[in-house]
Amino acid sequence: HCHIGSSFYLSGVRQQLTFLFQRCHLICAVGVDGVARCAGRNGFGQVGSPPALFRAEPRPISGLGPVREIALGTDHGCAREESGGVLCWGSNGQGQAGQPLPRPTSSPRVVSLPAPAQ
Repeated sequence: HCHIGSSFYLSGVRQQLTFLFQRCHLICAVGVDGVARCAGRNGFGQVGSPPALFRAEPRPISGLGPVREIALGTDHGCAREESGGVLCWGSNGQGQAGQPLPRPTSSPRVVSLPAPAQ
């Protein structure tokens, strides 16, 4: 369950941010350099690292090119890269990370689309 008002700061990010995204107990930021960093609950790898209980310090999500936008679900995330590619990570029990097998992934995986996302 998400608790309204549950939030925390990205204290480990020491650069100017272009975007900040939050959902439940997960927060991600995109810096002016296009690097996405996430922190928070990580039971399904939704902060982009192997599953653990919680990651307090935001770290870059490896495997992503320069990011334009992030969308967060309760236990997963997706990023639209500057190239138009879409990659998702985290829980995929119902296909929400765009992968055919219903298992979580902590590494961003390409989502097949008929054309680049805009």
